[in-house]
Amino acid sequence: MTDTLAETAARWRENSLAPTNPRYSHAIALACFDVMGSILKYDVPGETLQDRVPENEIKERLKLVDWLDETVCRAQDHYVGSKEAEAAEVRGLEERRDNVVRLMKETA
Repeated sequence: MTDTLAETAARWRENSLAPTNPRYSHAIALACFDVMGSILKYDVPGETLQDRVPENEIKERLKLVDWLDETVCRAQDHYVGSKEAEAAEVRGLEERRDNVVRLMKETA
């Protein structure tokens, strides 16, 4: 299962580097945000990542979230720079990314 997720995320990253469809880039960014939320265990009680996951997993989780965040940035830049971009969706992406960045800084 982990290999399948890694392969999927690698495909997202590859497609975000050479995207042909801005709407697909938007979908990639949203999917990455969902996976990042699972990695950071937003649905588990606790104010910090240290409260939500075992200590020995924190570094690896943050590394993966950082990698996904780079993919989000590439996909987001492609979508935002396209004529297909819708203002509400652009704001939504920016808000989600700001939230993830804030939570990552709290953990660091």
